[in-house]
Amino acid sequence: MKTRSNELPTDVWSRIFREAAALGVCKPTSPAASPSLAPTSSNSSRSARAAGLYVNLITSGLPLDETKLAALITAGLDHIQLSFQGAREDTANEISGTKSHLQKLRVLDWLRQHRVAVTLNFVIHRRNIDQLPEC
Repeated sequence: MKTRSNELPTDVWSRIFREAAALGVCKPTSPAASPSLAPTSSNSSRSARAAGLYVNLITSGLPLDETKLAALITAGLDHIQLSFQGAREDTANEISGTKSHLQKLRVLDWLRQHRVAVTLNFVIHRRNIDQLPEC
């Protein structure tokens, strides 16, 4: 993994988004949580929208906070995919290796305040398959 100091500057991302749109790309996807940490993430979302792209974020919900999420949506985020590792906190935390389940629920609560598409991704694992009816 590269450190943040090696991330591309916003002007370079803006050019990439314009070129991608010109080539027919419709939807760039930002994987994992790192875009929610990057100081230029709102600028990148804004640049992608300005290029006419549909902006999607795939995230674990960490380390999003309410302010960062609102900034991303204001900047043009169209869709967020939030990943869960189970319906129950203990199993989800065990599978993910973090105590993140309650944070994911907070993110869902914050999303209710915004007009943005939401997809929930559920990891199916031998430790949580019995929880499918609860999802």
